[in-house]
Amino acid sequence: MPPARFILASVVAAVFITAAPPASAQTLISQHTGAEVDLVTGLITKHRISRPGLEAVINRPKHQAIIEWRAGDFRPTITINDQILIDGADTNDVSRIGSFRLRRDGSYAYVRTTKTRGDTTDIVQDGDTVISLPYGTQVSIIEFNANRLITSRWRSKELETLIELYAVGNDGRVAPSATHQWRLVDCATGTIRIRQNTLFAEAYCNHTDKPQLISLPLQPNAKPQFITGSEDVFIWGSGPKDQPGVRALKLEGSPETRAMFHALAGLTMGQLGEPRALASDEAGTLSWSQSYRLRALALLYQKTGDEVFALLEAQAIDRILGQTNHQLQITADHGLPAHGWATRIYSSNQRTPIAHAVNLGMIGMALIEACGGIEEYCDPALMGRLEQSARSIIRFFSAQVDADTGLYLIPANIPFRFAGEVAPWNWQMAMAGFLAQAGQMFDQSSWTGDANKLVTSFLSSHEVEEGHQLWRYWPARTSNRFEDVSHAGISILGLASAGHQNRLQASGPLSKTLTTVASQGFFPARDIDGEGPRDPRWLPAGGWAHLDNKAMKHLFASRMPGWNAADTLFSYAVYAKQASDTRLTLHHQHCSQAGCTTNQVETISDLTAFMLRRRD
Repeated sequence: MPPARFILASVVAAVFITAAPPASAQTLISQHTGAEVDLVTGLITKHRISRPGLEAVINRPKHQAIIEWRAGDFRPTITINDQILIDGADTNDVSRIGSFRLRRDGSYAYVRTTKTRGDTTDIVQDGDTVISLPYGTQVSIIEFNANRLITSRWRSKELETLIELYAVGNDGRVAPSATHQWRLVDCATGTIRIRQNTLFAEAYCNHTDKPQLISLPLQPNAKPQFITGSEDVFIWGSGPKDQPGVRALKLEGSPETRAMFHALAGLTMGQLGEPRALASDEAGTLSWSQSYRLRALALLYQKTGDEVFALLEAQAIDRILGQTNHQLQITADHGLPAHGWATRIYSSNQRTPIAHAVNLGMIGMALIEACGGIEEYCDPALMGRLEQSARSIIRFFSAQVDADTGLYLIPANIPFRFAGEVAPWNWQMAMAGFLAQAGQMFDQSSWTGDANKLVTSFLSSHEVEEGHQLWRYWPARTSNRFEDVSHAGISILGLASAGHQNRLQASGPLSKTLTTVASQGFFPARDIDGEGPRDPRWLPAGGWAHLDNKAMKHLFASRMPGWNAADTLFSYAVYAKQASDTRLTLHHQHCSQAGCTTNQVETISDLTAFMLRRRD
């Protein structure tokens, strides 16, 4: 294998020649959740339960639920009292599970969704559907006990959140219709807590670009009340359920330091130990979640100099490389890259494994950038496996290039509704970034040349309207709409990873496009030209963070809707300040219906130590 040379987009270069150094401490512990990670074995421990892919443990007096990712899982495996309830490896059931709740008597409830249009979004209790909602409904369970089930439902057309209470009958079953509803008009929500029959929530509302806290008594005809102004304040921890109000945290410091806080909080509190790196990509977990978390961890290592992020990164890379099609024995008659990752949810029946260039480009690009970002912690053994994967993927897709345009085609022989067409621009650019990074790392100039050709084609398709740089979703289709903000972030990510940072200047037309998008508050329009429905899901993140843009930085100085989503955490990490200057003042508050009072003020300079501690 030739000496590995690599350039992490917009950051550093590194050379790999030695084995990874040993960890100076064996166990990493979250200061705020108590979760532990063994930096040698990778075991994650919560509530005295240790598993490689442990995500959550829910304890009740006589019952225990464990949510974990087992090697190659399509979705997490869930057990109750050691009996499998949801088999994460069962690809005959391609539904997704969210908001799992366990009642004291052992009854459970969760939200079940699929990507099949026409299917319903269901709330399931003890294996039976008790509530059915329209396809695509965004709903979560806030509370489930012997008396009621309370949900939060986002209504995108109305731009409002609906809080709904469903009664529980004497038989313990949830009623199919809500008995009470409360509307949070023009507001989406983040973390929600219920204390003494009052709901407290982080609210992201149409009239501001900063989060606010609201209170809502769960009584008929009650109205929500704002209890904080527009500032970087959010619910922090659970607090005693028998006390009124919630604990909150207000941050005071530079925008870059607050971005560092949110990046660290998101990466260390929810999925410490990267349990989802054990997933297959059959549901897109690696391509749309882990790929961004890998990049974010590498950035935190570079900006803090703390080895724990490099060690977590190396473990995650090792896990992902262990879930390839070859390792999981995933095959298909139409062919798959043996050392790549197949997806199922995008095939016509959601069960046939297929290879999508965009998914594989995202994973491959992230693995290479992450490996380079952690320097000697990515040892030669990992490098060898990574090169094997890169060659397998690039060789597979080389047969899918259109002779006339030089662009990638969607294979014609796969069960996919766009089979045989020229792939969208975000697919092309994900592969461009991957090819460029792989070409640099493994000294393959032809790969780098192919990446540059894709970039040239992409840029030549752009239009400039009133100083805004725009492009279509599909190549050579001038009649189709411009790309949506979310997929455009993938295209820009590929552009940056392909070494074209000069296209991301603060004063350029692309930055003006981002300024317009980021200046629309929490409910931007769907498409990069300002057209389409408005929704928090179209907030710019991911690749957009590579632009040095004031409006974007302003957004990421505070909590965002979906702040702990992987692409958002990556954006926080990009904007985070270097460890040399991270002084931050924390106002620990108690918030009730009457407002918030500050109980303690502390100034910290070591944000990592605030989040994590070590044990030998």
